[in-house]
Amino acid sequence: ATQQGLTDILFLAWQLSPIFVFVAADGTPMEYTLLGAIKRSSNFELPAAPKPGGKQQKQEARSLADIAEKAKNSWAGPVVVFPE
Repeated sequence: ATQQGLTDILFLAWQLSPIFVFVAADGTPMEYTLLGAIKRSSNFELPAAPKPGGKQQKQEARSLADIAEKAKNSWAGPVVVFPE
């Protein structure tokens, strides 16, 4: 199976300063910071989707369109999606 590597994340962070989005096991897009993306790249299992009110993620489940709209409105940078 293919998966993003540390060099992919570091290169994209250096060139674009993006918001990283990875797909959870159920297909839900999950937003990560640079440090979260680095940590995620070393884990070979798909994370579970965030549960409402759970401690697993401090974010609520949102669609990819919502994440992109938030990035556009806040000048947070481009959105990079890793579908693996």
